[in-house]
Amino acid sequence: MIAVLALPTPSAYAKLLDEGDNNEGVDVERGNGSGDEAFSLLTLMVSSVEEAFSDAAEVVDDMTEFASLGSASSWPKDPMAGLGLVQNETYCGWASLSSPLDPGDPAWGGNSAADGEVKWKSCAILGPGTPDAPGNLEGRPVELQFFPNAVLAAAAVPPPPDPRVIAERAIRQLQVPAPHISAGPDKAKLAVNLWTWLWIDSPGPLTATAAAGGVSVTATATLDSTTWSLGEPVATGGPYESGPPVTITCQGTGTAPPVGYDWKAQPPCGHKYTWMSAKDRTGGSGKWPITATSNWNVTWQSNTGVSGSTVLNASSTEALEIGEYRTVLVQGPGG
Repeated sequence: MIAVLALPTPSAYAKLLDEGDNNEGVDVERGNGSGDEAFSLLTLMVSSVEEAFSDAAEVVDDMTEFASLGSASSWPKDPMAGLGLVQNETYCGWASLSSPLDPGDPAWGGNSAADGEVKWKSCAILGPGTPDAPGNLEGRPVELQFFPNAVLAAAAVPPPPDPRVIAERAIRQLQVPAPHISAGPDKAKLAVNLWTWLWIDSPGPLTATAAAGGVSVTATATLDSTTWSLGEPVATGGPYESGPPVTITCQGTGTAPPVGYDWKAQPPCGHKYTWMSAKDRTGGSGKWPITATSNWNVTWQSNTGVSGSTVLNASSTEALEIGEYRTVLVQGPGG
């Protein structure tokens, strides 16, 4: 960095001498009037004025050398813009010169501007991540290198997009629906100690395709299982105690009970409730809160051969009233 020192004019210095005795903290001493000692006793931040100007002169020389690549004001405002001054200190890469290079410069290597381009870079001696990095910001060396037209043309062609990025777009387009909850055999007459059948609708496989830059990805989602949160707490074998709700996972969607089903047989997806949904157990609603979460397996395939998979979910809520059936003995005719 260039340090600019503001020194007092002779008249200001004389005034300083006149007022020095009345100002605390000002350390001045009168000379013999010849002016030879006028500035010799000022305390400066550097060891001497001569050293400060010497250092500044060296920086100016360096800046003059750097200016041979183009004036500082004309340097492009990109990451490689400025030899440690306006350049991003953590960046190191080749950039175009801001003004034409002398055709006789050795950096051309016998080539001409018709054959390619000479680029430059200036990298810190200490790279990013190194202790005390980036280092030597004011004295970074400048490198020049010739790049043939074929290399420049190849670098100008953007690489194809990452299929995984395109896959994310395709997956977002799948729009997995929230499941529609059903329970039976008769939703209005569910009871403890009897099987409650559980199922959701089956929308079938979902597909979506996304493409960009010549890369195409197709994603396919298939419903794999359904996870149910059934509201009532896990039975402990003792009296009722509140706690985390019972959860089960069924393969696929589950099914509705067919005509003539066996009411004692376990359904493909179902649950036997232990506790009635009394109001004192359900916050006054008289129903157990139910949540069904559909779990979808998603696979995707690109036209470049890259493939992958993930999982999507969707949830819905419902509430079921669970009652109780009781056996009542009725006296028949004749006693």
